[in-house]
Amino acid sequence: EMKHHIFSKIANATMKVLPEFDARCLANLCYAYAIADYLPKIDDGSALFDHLAEQSIPMLGTFKSQELSNMLWAYAHLGASHSDLFQEAGDAIDSI
Repeated sequence: EMKHHIFSKIANATMKVLPEFDARCLANLCYAYAIADYLPKIDDGSALFDHLAEQSIPMLGTFKSQELSNMLWAYAHLGASHSDLFQEAGDAIDSI
């Protein structure tokens, strides 16, 4: 399907610039994939959402509440799982 091809290309391109992403970029990208109902893998076979989670965890304190809720909704909507992200996000929410 063309949609999957395009979103796969975006996922692979994302890996090159992922270290530059801030909380808003991470949340928006997760949200966009959820709206498209597509959970991408990158060319090496790993899940993009695993990489997004690893990038997000150290900066969870910088997420606005809307960004965090959009990101977590995207994971839930797509059935993506990342226990460390959910644990750390829960801790971040508890500290608000």
